Amino acid sequence: MQLELIKPSENYIDSTKEVFDKFYDLWENWFWNPKFIKYTKEQILKYIQDTSYFEKWERTPEWRLSSVTYWLVDSTEKELLWVINIRPDLNDYLLNFWWNIWYAISPYQRKKWYWKLQLQKAIEKIKSEETLKHLSKVLLTCNDDNIWSRKIIESCWWIYEDKRYSEKDWVMKLRYWIPL
Repeated sequence: MQLELIKPSENYIDSTKEVFDKFYDLWENWFWNPKFIKYTKEQILKYIQDTSYFEKWERTPEWRLSSVTYWLVDSTEKELLWVINIRPDLNDYLLNFWWNIWYAISPYQRKKWYWKLQLQKAIEKIKSEETLKHLSKVLLTCNDDNIWSRKIIESCWWIYEDKRYSEKDWVMKLRYWIPL
């Protein structure tokens, strides 16, 4: 097993399709699937292209902020394990209810040790990537009923700040910070 944090790549299209299909089968909605459809390979290729395109804030639509996406992959098996998305900037709404870092794990890889490695690698990327270096601390949130994410975040020594109710999303969000 060779774990790497990479930008989304067409080299992992089959594994990505398998993971997206599994999320669809489990009725779990990732942020890039607002219509909750079963993706074709062509739509996944478009998603991969969009992740690169939306890294630049000047290309990002008004309703969306720029973000940088990485995949944790097993390069020997050509398998997608985790997706992590880092936003270099937050507007007021995102600062209150969302995050600088968002992550999702393949349903096939849950309850394994990858989560800690993924968050550590994300922090390393923030410290080294030119578009992210300006961050002095990073916000991570989870829904208060998501016990697994809460355990992940707290085991990585993120500092709990508070919880806030999002009327827009109808959910209570726990907010954590980590200084860089």
